[in-house]
Amino acid sequence: MRPGCRLTRPGEAAAARLRRGRPAADVCGMALTTFAGTTYAAARSRAHGPTAALWHAVELHRPPAEVDGACELTLCGTLARVALDEAWPSSSRGVCRACTTLAGASR
Repeated sequence: MRPGCRLTRPGEAAAARLRRGRPAADVCGMALTTFAGTTYAAARSRAHGPTAALWHAVELHRPPAEVDGACELTLCGTLARVALDEAWPSSSRGVCRACTTLAGASR
């Protein structure tokens, strides 16, 4: 090692050359989407062995007509079939506690 030699990690010098003199990212022409609030739909999971079927919350990112009856990923990570005829938070007894907490619903 020579005195005054700066040790660098592989690729650090190349990354510094790329960053030098570059302007910040432009946001011109980008559309910002704002949402009034998050909409949740109720979804019913299947019973697996000793686990009972539960009602879960699904965050809607598409029109309701596209997700009715489809299997979607719930807030807690379970796959469940969306049922738009059931309101969330569900008034049923078998409701997923994790989905209730994540959706911020009061029970």
